[in-house]
Amino acid sequence: MPLAGALALALAPSACSPPRPQSAEALVKRMSDRLSAAQSFSFNTQETHQQRRGGTVREISRSRAFLVRRPGSLSFRSTGGPLGGGSGTYDGQRFTLVWPDQKAYARVRMPATLDAALDRMAEHFNTPLPVGDLLYSSAYDALVSPHSSGRYAGRETLNGTQCDHVAFTHARVDWELWVAVRGEPLPCRIRITTKGASGPLTSDGVPASPISRQSGGFVGASVQAISRNQIERNDGGVSFETIQNGVVINSSSSTSSNRLTDTSDQVRAGPVAELHLPIGPPWQLDGSGVVLLGLRKQDSDLLGGARLSLTWLAADRWTANGFTQYSWFDENRNNGATTGDNWQFAAGLGASWYFEDHTAFQVAGTENQFWSRQDNGTHFARGLSATVGITYRFSGWFATPGFFPATAARLP
Repeated sequence: MPLAGALALALAPSACSPPRPQSAEALVKRMSDRLSAAQSFSFNTQETHQQRRGGTVREISRSRAFLVRRPGSLSFRSTGGPLGGGSGTYDGQRFTLVWPDQKAYARVRMPATLDAALDRMAEHFNTPLPVGDLLYSSAYDALVSPHSSGRYAGRETLNGTQCDHVAFTHARVDWELWVAVRGEPLPCRIRITTKGASGPLTSDGVPASPISRQSGGFVGASVQAISRNQIERNDGGVSFETIQNGVVINSSSSTSSNRLTDTSDQVRAGPVAELHLPIGPPWQLDGSGVVLLGLRKQDSDLLGGARLSLTWLAADRWTANGFTQYSWFDENRNNGATTGDNWQFAAGLGASWYFEDHTAFQVAGTENQFWSRQDNGTHFARGLSATVGITYRFSGWFATPGFFPATAARLP
């Protein structure tokens, strides 16, 4: 992606070409030191991304304008891309994204420094910026690691500017950088190539995985109105013969049929709570709890439950998870222990594979333990179950024009 830097200084041309850098690392370090010394700077990017899915290649283009003010301010505006125009603002406390064309926005709390905020966006929310490594206080530490190797690839001219070209390889990503030869050692172009099906980014700089992740807590109220009409019919038949010495000496048959109907209406309400905690790039912890009370005089029951799950994002389209949940039902909360009370515990393991952005194949195994209070004591049942299924997600979010205000985040 070409970078138009606002830090470039106009210097008198020299008749002699500057010496070539001693190493690829030395060139990146010199560029990094110059960016680190700037307390504020702005630049524009013209980005072209190639997104490969299966045997097809999709090209996405967008433009962005960035403004950085250290240590705790970042703003950008973008045009193009799958979501249309948008903007983002980090003010040292919160990061806000706005998509006016989609009439949607998102806002999350962030650490007090830009470095920590970039880390959180990349690791906890899996939404890094394609040029985010250049925004750190030390771009060198963000770009170069002990697990990467680099080489000097020569000099090239980009849009009339002579540039030194370096290339680095890593297990998951390769990147190339072009730095201006004359004047300030500023980046002119950067090219990022993710490798493997589980690369961290798609070509447009958003998570490659269709798996959604949530972060934060929620406390609210739930109201349930349940109407049930159950019809059950049982038909049976019995026949037998008595055979003696090969001769039928007796035979009989009978049939039976019965029909049962059950109708009930219930109205319950109570508090609900959710907690979603990303734990680094590959892990997600989710918990929820609910307590519901019958609201009508005849609905004196009490229903509660809690669920905890830990999900491992094994790859961009694979997840594995373990979960446990506990629920109880009090038939009559006003009379203590009564016949009909029951409680249940379940634990299981599962895996999902998204073979298409909206469609997943899922398998799971669950152990259930069930207790119920009867007239003659407490009954216990235990069982194992296995499930196989396919799920389809219609939309990543619901379009609600006018429901969310489409405010614009402006560059300061």
